Amino acid sequence: MPSEAAEFLLGSLHGLREGLCPDCAAWMMGCTRDEMVKATKELILDGSVLADSGVCASCQLVGTVARLRLPRS
Repeated sequence: MPSEAAEFLLGSLHGLREGLCPDCAAWMMGCTRDEMVKATKELILDGSVLADSGVCASCQLVGTVARLRLPRS
């Protein structure tokens, strides 16, 4: 069962082409950056999210962002 932070992140990423950086995702949820990094790792291990270099949809800064893994065709 995913953590509350992981569920929040997964829901936040739906509909976004860009990803979210851990700082913005943590701020949106009201948790710490460390909690959001753990949630990201949880979703990476689950196979639903990947971490990639890109532009954050919220702060527009380039860095490591979490984004939904696209289904293989």
